[in-house]
Amino acid sequence: MRKRLFIIAVLLLTIMLMYPAILFAQDLKPIKLLDPQLDGGRPLMQVLKDRKSSREYSSEKLSLQILSNLLWAAWGINRSDSGLRTAPSASNMQEIDIYVATADGVYLYLKLREQDPERSSTILDLLKINGGNNSGIKIGAVDNLGNVHPDQFWWHYSLGNVGQRKFADIWTDTSEPLLQGLKDRRRLLKGRCAQCQ
Repeated sequence: MRKRLFIIAVLLLTIMLMYPAILFAQDLKPIKLLDPQLDGGRPLMQVLKDRKSSREYSSEKLSLQILSNLLWAAWGINRSDSGLRTAPSASNMQEIDIYVATADGVYLYLKLREQDPERSSTILDLLKINGGNNSGIKIGAVDNLGNVHPDQFWWHYSLGNVGQRKFADIWTDTSEPLLQGLKDRRRLLKGRCAQCQ
């Protein structure tokens, strides 16, 4: 139980790097998903042939239909008579949780608040104690090419490369404007985020 709570807390802290609005997730309303579109699309073999990884991200919002399709494909019920799902789980334990992060916030806290209020308040307390987003302070990421990023969500921004400089030198170099802002963020925070810091 403690290990799972710790993992959830770490997940929340990590997600907050990109979405600091999580502390105010109680303002979010549940998303009413659409029925998945089960017809159309491309043949599976063609999709697998064309599959590739990409480090490109878009700021364009997903449509409700695409979000509904993705969530159904990842963990939807595809056999209504038995309640079995699209994704298998070990011994049918159903231990998969999928959370949606949008510009409005992360829907994890909202779900926990409804299903397990005691646990959600513990997680919220941990988030408050930790100070929210620790990108560039306690969390960083080094990709497979040695590029250092403020966290795992910032692949589009490199602070330096460990092949050219020591990680410690990159991580403490406050002449880098983004890193300096992340390490001294209190003076930059405005609105709700400034109040909670």
